[in-house]
Amino acid sequence: MAPTASAKAKISAFHNMALKIATGDEAGAQLTNSLSNPLLQEAFTKHLHAELSNVGIDTKSPQIFSDFIAWANNPAIYLPDQVESAIKQRKLSVERGKAIKKELIRALGLTPAKGEGVAAALWASATVVELPRLETPYPPRDKWIIEISEIWGMWEAHITKHKQPDPQVRRRGLHALDETQLQCNVAPDESVIVFDKDSGELIFAQLRNFCQVPAIVEWVDSVVTKNLSVQRNVRMEDAGSIVISGFTAGSRAKPSFDWARNFLNPSRHPQSEQEAMRYEAASVFAMFWNMAQKVCPSAVIDDFKQFMEQTGLISMDPKEFSGEGGSEYTVNYEGSNITFKGVDMAPPSGVFAQNYARPGHTEKQPHKYALSWTTFRKAGVHGGHFYISSHGLRCCASSNTFTLWDPSLPHGTSLQSISPYAEEIVQSGLSIVTGERLPGAFKRYRQNQLTEEQLARET
Repeated sequence: MAPTASAKAKISAFHNMALKIATGDEAGAQLTNSLSNPLLQEAFTKHLHAELSNVGIDTKSPQIFSDFIAWANNPAIYLPDQVESAIKQRKLSVERGKAIKKELIRALGLTPAKGEGVAAALWASATVVELPRLETPYPPRDKWIIEISEIWGMWEAHITKHKQPDPQVRRRGLHALDETQLQCNVAPDESVIVFDKDSGELIFAQLRNFCQVPAIVEWVDSVVTKNLSVQRNVRMEDAGSIVISGFTAGSRAKPSFDWARNFLNPSRHPQSEQEAMRYEAASVFAMFWNMAQKVCPSAVIDDFKQFMEQTGLISMDPKEFSGEGGSEYTVNYEGSNITFKGVDMAPPSGVFAQNYARPGHTEKQPHKYALSWTTFRKAGVHGGHFYISSHGLRCCASSNTFTLWDPSLPHGTSLQSISPYAEEIVQSGLSIVTGERLPGAFKRYRQNQLTEEQLARET
C-alpha cells in the first residue's frame, strides 16, 4: 500500500530533522545531545513538532519522539553519520540504563518486597516517644532561636538593624535557647517517631540514612543547589533561601494557577533550559514521593491522596500540564539518565531550601502533614536544627534525613553559625508542602478552562 500524503509529509519532516542534526553546528550538536538525553527530550520533541508544522501536520502527540526513533532505526533508511551515531549511542544508553534501573529500583526500595524491608529497617531504628503538649510553646513563637553566643554575635545586628526586605513584616526578636526547657532532644544520628501523649496522634518523625544510595543523594542535592542558584527566594525576610518548585497560586495581588515562573534572569536561560530544569526538579520530587510512600505510615500518605482527590489538583508533572504525556521521571545515576514511566508523581507543590532558618510559626495547608529530605549538612556547623515548640522538641540536623511533621503546630528552625551574608552552603534540602491558596487557584483555573472550551465549541 502506497503511503498517504500525510505519511509522506511526516517522513519528509523526519528527514529534515535528521539533516539539522547533521549540520555539525552548535544547533545540530544541541539536537544530537537532546536525542539521547531524556532531560532534553522535550526540546527535541518541540523541534519535531515545528518540522511537522512546516509540512502542514498539526500534532502535539507525545508519541512523536518514539515515531522518529522507530523511523531512524529502520535499516532501509539512509542516515547521515552524525545521526546514525547518535541513534546508536541512544540505543546503547537505553540498554545500559535498563540494567542500572533494576539495580537502582532495588537499592531505593521501590519494589514492594524491598520497599517493605527498607521501611521496616528505618522504622526499627527509630525511638518511639510520647510527649505531652506544653501549656506554653517552647522555644517561643515569633522569636529567632539562637543556641550559642557565637551565633548571637553573628546575627544580632542583621536582625535588629538591617533594612527589612518587606517593611510591612515586623521584626522578630532573638531568643537564647535554654535546653533545660526542652522535653526531648534528638541527636544528629538518632531516628525518632513522636506521638502526642494525650491524643495519640503522630506529630513528627525523623529517619536518618533515608536513601541507601549515596550517589543519588549527591545528585538530588546538586539539583537543589542548581535551582536555588537561579531562582527567586520567596522568603526574603527569613534566613537563607527558599524557592518554589511545581505549581503556585501566584501573588495575592495577581492570583493565577501556573507552574512557578521564578527564574531570576529568564532571558539568560533559553526556554528549553527552563523546561529541562522543571522536568529535573519534578523528577527529584517524584522520586522523593515514591520513596516516601514506602516509609510513611498509611495515614500520612492517605492524607495527601485524599487532599488530591478532594481538590482535583494535578500532580507536579510539567509534561502532563503541557499536554505532552507525563507520569514519568528521570534520575541521573552513575552518569546514566534512568527514566521511570507510569509512576506516581509528587503532590503539586514543593520547595528547595538552603541555609534556611525561620522563627517559631504555624502554617495552614490543605493537608495535615508535610515531608522533607535534608540532602546535605556540613559537619561542624552549629544551629539549623528543627523545633516543634508545641511539644518542646528539638531534632538536630544531619545529611540524608527524612522528616514528616504537622505544620499546624508551632515550629521553627534555629539560626546557623554562618554570617548572614555568607555564600557558603552548609545545609540544603527539599520539602513537599502546599500553600492554602493553591486549591482555590486551581479551581478558578479549571473553571476558566471550561469556559474557554465552551466558547470554542460555540464559535
